Amino acid sequence: IPILRVLAPLVKEMDIADERWAASRTGYNISLRQGKVMPCTLETGDHGVLLSPFDPLLWDRARVRRLFGFDQVLEIFSRTRTYGYYCLPVLSGKRLVARLDLKADRRRGVLRVLSCRFEGTANSAPAASRDGEAARVALNRYADALELKPTGWRLA
Repeated sequence: IPILRVLAPLVKEMDIADERWAASRTGYNISLRQGKVMPCTLETGDHGVLLSPFDPLLWDRARVRRLFGFDQVLEIFSRTRTYGYYCLPVLSGKRLVARLDLKADRRRGVLRVLSCRFEGTANSAPAASRDGEAARVALNRYADALELKPTGWRLA
């Protein structure tokens, strides 16, 4: 199977617990050793993309937590919110680095940042400068696509 040739080199890199992969209707199940997360390397050169909370990458919350060390929370129906009403995770290469809660104000021509939380710090200051850059790039890309000017958050 061609996919097995691709997965085989990842056994050591990702500390995969079992070299046997179970094929299923939804794909291949890969188990990481306890306490291990996906490697934090940027290979794609893509340094900042906003994901919808309904993106297929985020569907399986337990898998997202296991692979990325990221607790995906949808707070739309929650009375108390930590990250925001409709927060969008920021993907940077192979890592989920931040969460942005945004509101478009088309009348004023702005995209407001209501909340920005970085992984590893749980506040608006990034743990690493590349994480801040990824959030800035993702925000600007999204604002450009909506033809709005981002406002309400500035990387210190």
